[in-house]
Amino acid sequence: MTSVLATPPAGSDLRPVPCSHRNSVLEIMSMRRDPFAFSDRRLAEFGPVSGLDAFGVQMVISGNPRAAQELLMNKERAFANGPAWSHFIGPFFNRGIMLLDFDEHRHHRHILQQAFGTTALKGYLQEMQPMIADRVAGLPVGTVKLFEQFKAAGEPP
Repeated sequence: MTSVLATPPAGSDLRPVPCSHRNSVLEIMSMRRDPFAFSDRRLAEFGPVSGLDAFGVQMVISGNPRAAQELLMNKERAFANGPAWSHFIGPFFNRGIMLLDFDEHRHHRHILQQAFGTTALKGYLQEMQPMIADRVAGLPVGTVKLFEQFKAAGEPP
């Protein structure tokens, strides 16, 4: 069953946003199982922009690189991250950078970017390499259960 999620303003060259009202659990499972096939099917059926009803939340999906770029670059500040992402990650990452919008998001992103510059990453790697080499040398021969190794590494000696 298909309906229109959003009707464009009269006189604009915009097209309506079609929305599928298939069972949301099946839609999400299909998306998780094979995201590329899911995207290809939606693009063929609905076009580059379409709506999806996911667990009672209506959302818009961009189905091609141009539409995704428009959404992600958000030069006109037409799209807010907070309302969209809060539903999914808000309970776990309250006020996380993905939940911030516009100038506040940009401010925090610039602060975080310093930790991921080339110089900083090289420094982290230089510091971590001896620890990694030591830990790998101490691994048992044969099958290694990494989860157990990671937990043991975090325990005090």
